[in-house]
Formats: sequence, C-alpha cells, structure tokens
Amino acid sequence: MNIHGLIINRLSYIRNVGLILVLVIPLFVMNCKKDDDFQFGYMQDGFLPDSIYNATTDGLLYIEFVNSGKWFNLDDPIAEVFCSTNPDSLKSIAFVYMSSTLPIRKNNYWMVDNLTFNDLKITWTPID
Repeated sequence: MNIHGLIINRLSYIRNVGLILVLVIPLFVMNCKKDDDFQFGYMQDGFLPDSIYNATTDGLLYIEFVNSGKWFNLDDPIAEVFCSTNPDSLKSIAFVYMSSTLPIRKNNYWMVDNLTFNDLKITWTPID
C-alpha cells in the first residue's frame, strides 16, 4: 500500500477534523509546483447520499457518521465512496467507518453510498 492509501486508511478512524486537515493537506501540497497559489474555499454542506456530484474544483470530501439512534455494527463501514471522470462508470475508492476526508480532483464525479440506516454528514471544501 502506498503512503497516500495508508494515510487515508488511517484517517477513517480519526474524528478530529483539524487533525485530518493537517494530515491530508501535505499530500495535496506535495503535488503542487513552487509557484502554485491555492486557497481553501468555504465548506459547503447539504449533500445527499446516493446522488452524483461533479467537482468543479479540486477539493476535500468529508463524510461523518451521525447516529440517529438506529442500530449499527461499529466493525462495518458506514459508507462507500465512488469517483470517476465519467458519471456512468463510477468506481469504488474508499470505505468509510466513522469519518473520513478524501481528496477529489477537479472535473471528477463523486458519490457517497450510505451503508447504514443512520444519517451521514457530507461536506465539500473547495481548493482553488
């Protein structure tokens, strides 16, 4: 497993968003050129599971489990994330357990499949 996959895998167990951003941002920065200028936009929410979205910018997709009082097994993933450049051929890229932050490239399509009967908080933070 490469370092990117290892870090993303470990992030699914961390609930502190600040710590997640501290660990994920360096992965994004390593791919930037010296003169690249980027900034984070405002976090957007209101995204629904099982809906396909188009990333108009590079960004960070954050998924968090929200317990609505229904039973679930902590050993099972709460969501599966799909991504592709083509909305008709989305491929699984990650399973999420309690929460996770995933980098998504501009012009990719993404979807979060809810695997529980509980609610999910799905947010998007653009990187311009």
